[in-house]
Amino acid sequence: MDALITIFAYNRPGVLDRIAGIVRKRGWNIDGLTAGSLTGGLMQISLSITGQHIDVPELGDRLSELHDVESWEECSLRDHFIREILLLSYLKDSGQGEVISRIGGIKTIEEGKDGRVYAECTGSPEEIAAKYDLLRENAVSCVRIGKMILAKKGERAEDGKRNISGAGN
Repeated sequence: MDALITIFAYNRPGVLDRIAGIVRKRGWNIDGLTAGSLTGGLMQISLSITGQHIDVPELGDRLSELHDVESWEECSLRDHFIREILLLSYLKDSGQGEVISRIGGIKTIEEGKDGRVYAECTGSPEEIAAKYDLLRENAVSCVRIGKMILAKKGERAEDGKRNISGAGN
């Protein structure tokens, strides 16, 4: 079972280490992590966790015990936008360039004098995974950036759960 969690925490030294420690102690793996600053000294941390028997409520209880964590929530496609970024570089006048031209949604960032092109692509994790696999099969240098999450609507309750108006919660 995999889990996708968003944590709202105070941006203080060691906060990521303490959160990672909770995940590590349970034998789970963080396979994606993004963090960004918010107002008021807060940061949003998005964790993609893989492992066996992930108990999200128990994880949330442990997160809530950390003094740096304001709140947390489990994310779903129904209530959140989940996107990923793919960064890549390739030689324009090569077989790699031909492959890139057949893949939609890739935006050039910069073209070097040596014919190397640096580009980006955003999409759902599934779209990015498919493009990543195709690019790697064609020896294109690329890297996936972790999942970024934005809630569609609603407010966070004090217990870390999201109150979605009209959703029966």
